[in-house]
Amino acid sequence: MTEQVEGEGALLEVRGLTVSAGARSILRAVSLRLEARSSWAVVGPSGVGKSTLLRCFNRLVDLTPALRVEGEIRFRGVSVRGADVDVDALRARMGFLFQQPVVFPRSIRENVWFGARRVRGLGRGALEALVERVLVAAGLWEEVKDRLAEPAARLSVGQQQRLCLARALAMEPEVLLLDEPTSALDAHSRALVEDSLQRLRGVCPLVLVTHDLEQARRLTDGMACFERRGDAGELVRFERW
Repeated sequence: MTEQVEGEGALLEVRGLTVSAGARSILRAVSLRLEARSSWAVVGPSGVGKSTLLRCFNRLVDLTPALRVEGEIRFRGVSVRGADVDVDALRARMGFLFQQPVVFPRSIRENVWFGARRVRGLGRGALEALVERVLVAAGLWEEVKDRLAEPAARLSVGQQQRLCLARALAMEPEVLLLDEPTSALDAHSRALVEDSLQRLRGVCPLVLVTHDLEQARRLTDGMACFERRGDAGELVRFERW
């Protein structure tokens, strides 16, 4: 099924995407187009390939060698699977938040600048300014500004997820890919993460995998709805709010 979402240029274009593991299909013949200045939810029941779709965008799917990917994905007009694509650079351009926060066994400060220090080559002064800026954007600065040297593992799960958001923002991504980023959080932490994402929405497009339709309506401009058809997930509807 092909869906066209027209607007000012395409952020992501998917054409005929099929993902399979041996004889088992995960996604089949997915085609969609997401415009550059909009945010979109990916919804549907468990097991229809929503997370797999997200991982195809930034090629995290490559880390599972058993999966076979066919079709085309273009990010700002350039194929993400081209032979000359720098996968690390591609992933830097697409911030990613997982269901469970992934923090490194380092300080809060070092977690924030972990990628930016290596990829962007910033000096110490610029890194310190970056830490404050992205922690403010992630809604975490006031809670940690006096403990940046402490291990990130001491933070609550909700704080760790906002730390992961700050770390993604430190790379200055062109889109944020969010794989059920609040599903493991309590109601208070979920609201804090949503508040941060709501503020970011006008600055950086979001692609949000979620089971929560109300969350999708709060944070995005519309949804791509997937269902299982036979043995694979298929895109069945594209809807604007």
